Amino acid sequence: MSLPKLCSLQNADNKKYRCNHATKLASDYKPPQCLFELLPYGNETYAIKNVDNGEFYQNHIRSLASSVKGDGQLWTIVPDAEAEGTFTIQNVENGEYMTSHAGQLHKGKPGANEHWVIEAREEAKPDLRASFYGFLKNQSNNEYRCKHASQLKDKPVVPNCLTKFIPYDDGTVTIQNQDNYEFFQSSILTMADRVTSDAQKWRLIEVDSEEGNTFYVKNVQNEEYMTSKASQLHAGKPGRDEVWVIEPFDCAQTSSWMSSNAALIGNKPLSEICLPASHDSGTYKRTYHTQYGTQAVTKTQLFDIQMQLMQGARKLDLRPALWNGDFYTAHYTDISKDSGLAATFKVGFQGAAGVALSEALEQVAAFIENNQGELVILKFSHFIDWAKRDDRKDNGLSAEQSRLFISMVRDVLGAHLITGDATNLSSLTVNELLTKGNVIALMPNGFEGIDSMAGIWAIDQLPGEGGYSNTNVLENMVANQEKKLTSHSHDNKSFMMNISWQLTLDTTNCISGATLGTPTILSYAQKANAALSPTLSEWLVHGVINGTYYPNTLQTDICFEAQTQAVALSLAVTHQVDRLLHERQETLPA
Repeated sequence: MSLPKLCSLQNADNKKYRCNHATKLASDYKPPQCLFELLPYGNETYAIKNVDNGEFYQNHIRSLASSVKGDGQLWTIVPDAEAEGTFTIQNVENGEYMTSHAGQLHKGKPGANEHWVIEAREEAKPDLRASFYGFLKNQSNNEYRCKHASQLKDKPVVPNCLTKFIPYDDGTVTIQNQDNYEFFQSSILTMADRVTSDAQKWRLIEVDSEEGNTFYVKNVQNEEYMTSKASQLHAGKPGRDEVWVIEPFDCAQTSSWMSSNAALIGNKPLSEICLPASHDSGTYKRTYHTQYGTQAVTKTQLFDIQMQLMQGARKLDLRPALWNGDFYTAHYTDISKDSGLAATFKVGFQGAAGVALSEALEQVAAFIENNQGELVILKFSHFIDWAKRDDRKDNGLSAEQSRLFISMVRDVLGAHLITGDATNLSSLTVNELLTKGNVIALMPNGFEGIDSMAGIWAIDQLPGEGGYSNTNVLENMVANQEKKLTSHSHDNKSFMMNISWQLTLDTTNCISGATLGTPTILSYAQKANAALSPTLSEWLVHGVINGTYYPNTLQTDICFEAQTQAVALSLAVTHQVDRLLHERQETLPA
């Protein structure tokens, strides 16, 4: 029997609800305190996560756990045969049952006190399709909201002042900063890392103004207004100081660049076009990190998934980690005993979990629904069970966990997934692929659940060459990428040649970045990105890129067209390859 992901847990005997306090039951259902997320572990086993505090019920029932560490935080939930419509909730580690007394567990056969009603709860949902990005400027002082809740900035700096407005189906919006990925809330001096209640929701009330796109920004919970003083909210009737201008962050050209150039690329196979690509796409934020998994050494992107796609990226690099009962992106290093990092970081695993994979996929779906002429490739790799991360022999996913992952991908992306008979995808044209869907989902070879007819493809079904250079020296990276490019001929071969335009932190960089905060992956990315356009332009002029040797993807950290020019370069490469292949065709005997 399928259980709802969001639900309430009501004891069938006393009619009270489990809540965010381990030793208390609530008389009435009140979200988010009484709202739970059931995270499946397979075989009717779940982690039970409170939405309000993000903590988990466990075998030590008088306290909640901050994370899922093992069977102590897992529960078997099955229908009760004697009481229709109810369930028993049994801890996996000690075999005891949740009962009507919040601070106790029941040993032995469950009775009436151990029956629970699990009711699906539909909270207001975000509509990512209608989300938009911009800068929030106070009309009175012309200053901008930024990542610091108590400050305003005099200029709209990216990403410090970039904001994502996410509408909900109840007419409200959340306002998320795109640097720290936190939300403005009723306690205006601080920001929230997630949306749990009306405290993080706002109403945009349109104001008639010559400037246009002006609003009062009213908090749903306390009904107070954002004002010209960043650290205050205004109670009462709003005035001039409470008027805010939303200046849009325009990505129209890069959002739809493929459909805008359909005449050029539509009838070409993937192996004859070039696409911008994103490296470690999901670590634009950190949800959790180890001691030395600092932002300096794990953050690879400025923008969220939706904005990376709007900036033109058409291949995403997603590295899933199972953490706390859910799948997240991850960026990590397994530090071995003989590594140069071992003395500083000890032995083991250091890194960070990024965005929840379900959220990342929902952003992909939202982008596709707004841009149906675009093609997106999702490459999933580096799977890991975070709880077993230090076990080098067995830290991957089980077959059941793999099936759960595939199920999530299919549930979220649904009809957007490209399906078909097993084939070399690089030999299919863009138009052929778009008749089947918009998203190519690639899994490691041998991954449990690969089925091209269901939209899940093996990585070998989109053959590729190229790789990263493993250097922090720009000149060495450029030379290495040129060598890789000119070592793989496209003549009579259908494959994707990847340019990996990243500088990689060395041992000294990693130690300094993790302990002192500098250098950072992003600082090296800016250096690499500044060299991308001049280098590829030179390769185009001097014939390094030609009808035999050419890239199919340009993969970068910081997918920001203003820095990389990756869309413009991809089109330039495609134009040149098209011209040269056409000229070659004309010279062939009739």
